[in-house]
Amino acid sequence: MLKILKQICLIGICLSPLHVFAQFLDTSSIEEVTVTTYKEESIKKSTFNIDLIHVDSLKRYGNFNLTDLLAKTPGIAMLSTGIGISKPVIRGLYGNRVLILLSGLKFDNQQWQEEHGLGISEAGLGKVEIIKGPMSVLYGSEAVGGVINLIEEPKAKIGKTESDFQFKGYSNTAGFSLQYGVKSNKGNKWNRLRIGIDNHTDYSDGTGRRVLNSRFDGYFLKATTGFQRKNWISNNHYMASFNRFGFIFNDVYTFVTPDARFSRNLGTNPAHYVILNMLASENKIALKKSILRINTGIQSNERMENEGSGAISLNMHLLTLQYIAKWETIINRNNRLILSQLSSFENNHNFGA
Repeated sequence: MLKILKQICLIGICLSPLHVFAQFLDTSSIEEVTVTTYKEESIKKSTFNIDLIHVDSLKRYGNFNLTDLLAKTPGIAMLSTGIGISKPVIRGLYGNRVLILLSGLKFDNQQWQEEHGLGISEAGLGKVEIIKGPMSVLYGSEAVGGVINLIEEPKAKIGKTESDFQFKGYSNTAGFSLQYGVKSNKGNKWNRLRIGIDNHTDYSDGTGRRVLNSRFDGYFLKATTGFQRKNWISNNHYMASFNRFGFIFNDVYTFVTPDARFSRNLGTNPAHYVILNMLASENKIALKKSILRINTGIQSNERMENEGSGAISLNMHLLTLQYIAKWETIINRNNRLILSQLSSFENNHNFGA
């Protein structure tokens, strides 16, 4: 399937007091601003209905994945076909009606089917911005339910090298989540590296009742390098992940013979595997009387399914190239002009039987 989407030339006149563009390079902002709207401003001043979630503030809930984490927020529900397979639901809509932004670009993960989870770990994320109101339609037909913007963790303090190690254990799945991150900041150049592992057996409740084939695991890698040169700030991200999820269905015991309780085997019973690679570049350039933002990226999402024979029957590879450019300038003291363009190229091919 090949489609070329060319969208959105947005001309907006925004009625709010404007800060001097000299503040563009000032990183010591007192009040936290949102980045999901078409202009950076505090949540209190925004006309959007935005929920700002700091990922660290929700980790105490013992979530199994990112969707489970978001579902702790009022107004967000979860559609799930297993402990590891889940996707967010906003205003009763999900899949192609909830837009996921990652590194400022649309995240494509072949999300149309209910048994296809989000496939993104919270590892390396700093905060999440969620738009649930009607203003989400500014982002196109895929955002009529809402927008979920995943924002990476902030860079280290200037002149510092910071590292962290995190471990979480889960009694219901005899599982664990492990991640390590290190980042440094030299002022005009910064870097980050984060790796993580998730590993879970079949879910079992407090009475020992087991959900057969609900096991899953995942392996994650994130790397970032950025720099600041005069009026140009650039952040460049690479993300790779490999996830495996066991299928759960009503007559699972008809097709699957129960193995050892703590078995983590995902190569025999029905399961699907997702390989994701993503490269993105976020750039912000201060011109004489205007600001230019350019985000570009390429995503490779390969989804394979083993329906129980041990062989791969479905092997779909989705390749997405996209960019978004936004230019804004001052008209007068109370007004600014914004021009925006988004283009994407998508190619989805089934290599399976």
